[in-house]
Amino acid sequence: MASMADLKRAPEKPHVGVGFCIGHHGEILQGLFRAPDETGRVFYKRGLMTLPCPLFWSRARFTPQAGAGPVKVTPPTKEKARRAAVLTLQHLGLPISGHVEIVSNIPPARGLGSSTADAVAVMRAIADGCQLSLSAGEMARLAVLAETASDAVMFAGERCGPAVLFAQREGCAIEVFSRPLPPLIVLGFDAADVACDARRGGVNTLDLPLPAYTPAEVTAFEHLRALARQAIAAGDARLIGQVATRSAVINQAYLPTPGFEQWLRVRDQAGAVGAQVAHSGTVVGLLFDPCETDPGERICCARRCLLRLGIRRVWRYALA
Repeated sequence: MASMADLKRAPEKPHVGVGFCIGHHGEILQGLFRAPDETGRVFYKRGLMTLPCPLFWSRARFTPQAGAGPVKVTPPTKEKARRAAVLTLQHLGLPISGHVEIVSNIPPARGLGSSTADAVAVMRAIADGCQLSLSAGEMARLAVLAETASDAVMFAGERCGPAVLFAQREGCAIEVFSRPLPPLIVLGFDAADVACDARRGGVNTLDLPLPAYTPAEVTAFEHLRALARQAIAAGDARLIGQVATRSAVINQAYLPTPGFEQWLRVRDQAGAVGAQVAHSGTVVGLLFDPCETDPGERICCARRCLLRLGIRRVWRYALA
């Protein structure tokens, strides 16, 4: 949190500030996890581990105006970003208003983190313009206040940072892992491109009922969390792919991904190490280990399989 000394050093006339935030590509892991408090009492929190994606991003520009007043946002449909701006100014104790302009290439309602990336970019733009800083933890709490449910993009840099198991409705880290996710090549696509149901229009996270996980599933999530910790420490792409696939399988009971079984068959045919999904969206990623033999040929095989299934729009990126 900004200290009083920081606030005293803030310029009397803040300048135009800019902020940037990458999106994500859905989740590696999502479920219900043990989260003991300082006294040792055990609680369970809903949490997720997102897959960073530098292909998708949001940029914000904040033009400050002296005195109290409404904060305006362009485009005006970005209401969550406007709320994030107001909350950030209040949090920093800044008696100013202003105009926020957002440019983003993240399609909404697909599970790519569009609203959280907007909110974090706005927070960073305000902090930049006022020569102050905000920690990832502060931004996480503000993001949840602004949009009810968030994700962990504020913990990433322009590409990726340490992996985090994040409580998306509480705005705090359940566990910060020792390293980033292992190196991966991600072949992504939108399952809604061939869906014949209402999900062609995307998914509104806040419209979804909270999953009522069974005790067996909660036990499975703790096992997957331990495997993820092991995979991250060892840089093991194949093991993290297994975690992502198993998490996606469990969550099919709560938000089925269109065509999920056929995407698993493509994983097997192409020799991918795993498949991951946006647990509150329609995006799917096939995960490849860049250190295995002929990853390029495996990816070409996957693209041919997807094309036969009607998926013509795909994207590829490396997580290093």
